[in-house]
Amino acid sequence: MLCSISLCWTWEASNPEVMQELCCGSGEGRWAPAVHGMTEVIQLSLPEEQRVTVTTITVGLSTVLTCSIRGALRPPIIWKRNGVVLNFLDLEDINVPAGIAFLLQNHSFLQKMFKPWCLERKVQTAKHLHPEEAGNVRCTFPVFCSIQDFGEDDSLYITKVTTIHMGNYTCHAYGYEELYQTHILQVNVPPVIRVYPETQAQEPGVSASLKCHAEGIPNPRITWLKNGIDIMPKLSKQLSLLANGSELHISSVRYEDTGAYTCIAKNEVGVDEDISSLFIEDSARKTRLSVGNMFYVFSDDGITVLQPNECEIRRHIRPEERIFTSYEEICPRVEGEDTQSCLWASAVNVRDKYIYVTQPKQNRVMIIDIQTQKAIQSLDVDPLPTKLHYDKSHDQVWVLSWGDMRKSSPTLQVIPEASTGEDPHVIHTPFEGVDDFFIPPTNLIINHVRFGFIFNQSKHAVHKIDLETVTPIKTIHLKAHSCVPQAMAYTHLGGYYFVQCRRSRSAAASPQLVIDSVTDAVVGPNGRVSGTPHVSPDGRYLVSADRGSGRITVQALTVRGEIRLIYDLKTNIHVSDLTFQPSFTEGNQYYIYATSHLQTDVLFVELSTGRMNVLKNLKDPITSKDWPWSSYNRIMKDSGLFGQYLITPAKDSLFVINGRQNTLRCEVSGIRRGNTVVWVGEV
Repeated sequence: MLCSISLCWTWEASNPEVMQELCCGSGEGRWAPAVHGMTEVIQLSLPEEQRVTVTTITVGLSTVLTCSIRGALRPPIIWKRNGVVLNFLDLEDINVPAGIAFLLQNHSFLQKMFKPWCLERKVQTAKHLHPEEAGNVRCTFPVFCSIQDFGEDDSLYITKVTTIHMGNYTCHAYGYEELYQTHILQVNVPPVIRVYPETQAQEPGVSASLKCHAEGIPNPRITWLKNGIDIMPKLSKQLSLLANGSELHISSVRYEDTGAYTCIAKNEVGVDEDISSLFIEDSARKTRLSVGNMFYVFSDDGITVLQPNECEIRRHIRPEERIFTSYEEICPRVEGEDTQSCLWASAVNVRDKYIYVTQPKQNRVMIIDIQTQKAIQSLDVDPLPTKLHYDKSHDQVWVLSWGDMRKSSPTLQVIPEASTGEDPHVIHTPFEGVDDFFIPPTNLIINHVRFGFIFNQSKHAVHKIDLETVTPIKTIHLKAHSCVPQAMAYTHLGGYYFVQCRRSRSAAASPQLVIDSVTDAVVGPNGRVSGTPHVSPDGRYLVSADRGSGRITVQALTVRGEIRLIYDLKTNIHVSDLTFQPSFTEGNQYYIYATSHLQTDVLFVELSTGRMNVLKNLKDPITSKDWPWSSYNRIMKDSGLFGQYLITPAKDSLFVINGRQNTLRCEVSGIRRGNTVVWVGEV
């Protein structure tokens, strides 16, 4: 076999970016085919108009990015994403040419020629470059034999494009990084919509709203039909479109307004539609008393079911009520205490069918049936359960238990098939020493999540886990950035994880780190942004709240996978918790509502403009001493995709906020330590 003589390097498995020249070539890190002083000059070229190339592809399809760098004897092409070499990574959906070169193992003439160079450079071993043949070999024959025709195949292949793949990819010839081509990959997504309500009945003269939420890339355009006919010509003061068509509002309904209203969302790559029906009747039919569209508030005095529109308590489940299957009291009386009270830590809504809630003192998780509004069962779990998360993709509830108040023996358990209600049981996971965990949420576009993360807050690492098999996959080390993880957030736009690093007592807050989910590599710090990261439900905004400084940083996550700073807000609100509220005036926009760790005020921010407002005097929050389970001693809970109400507890009461009007709706007094809240939508 006739082989071309070329540069000799090694690939270190621990760092695929490091390719070190071993035995031949120019000694300058250049690709320079050489035989005893004979060096050929390499000239590379890249047309100016091809230095930056934009490729737009629809999600789910495949695409090919081709490097346009040309030249005789051009070295192999290296592909990078966010500074990480892709050529030697075993990635699920990204492929580059399989191997750059094979080591020539049997060529005595060349071995003799290159052996003195090896000895002179004191190189003893070289690692084979081909991924399937990786292993140590003696450097007595340091000649590589090219097996790929890179003149024809310089491409990067993505077999199934998702939104995590959007962003910048660069290619360059090995050793010539100053000449590179940038490929910007933009991923378009067909619209996905939800309408609310699916059906409603109203009496003549009242107002009615039909809502349509649409997500897609680019942002979809919304139109409405009534019984198949475009309503645009009929728009008037009585019939109006709000928030870029996201809401159809009828100010005073009449009989002729009865009909099927179709919301249609369309962008360049697709269309979606759904129907919301409106009936106008003299005496609008009343269905049975609804158990949906309620806040379930877990407090010292049991469980309060609150209807926010009327600020009406619909049900109060008292501590002495019984669990259906065991007939135990919901909150057993503690010997020596005068009053019978409850202690809760965390609760989750499981598909609007059940609520799972932790009782740390009882070392159990209680299950509430939403339809009957009764406690139907309890599950014994490891001591001191403090955090729950519902993994909708796999229908399982994750339970973090501390073991004791010193967190000396934390464990992570899973309750599978959580929504079936049949034979609920608890499974132990193999993870040890878990201080916290993070599972990305789903949204309209991303309805399945495969991976989560666990971390120990005393270690400089996060551990990636498979949610389906409940097994570890890999460890991502953060030691080089001196980062001990405290919290995480995720956006599917570019596939970035944001890691909050624990604040050092002596130093200023450390900047967040950015991890690329495509390569599982640390990209680096998120500029100088610090604090707890929060990502909007559509993945387009990152809001970071630094409790120490009071600073709130708002960044945009673009459809090209870029992270852009929009503005910094300096506030005196030391944020405890914040939530996103869909805008009532702009489509595909959000407000945030943030509570204070110490103060009585609630902060409102319109993300698109940075406009701020403060709702004052919402009484003192629960003290950290009375809420040891998390740093969120005053939560802020929204009422779902189409809701307009939010709720936040004070020490001895609840406050309901009208998000549409940005005003206080009401205060519900006599509810102590109601800092565990679940919203239940349509049932």
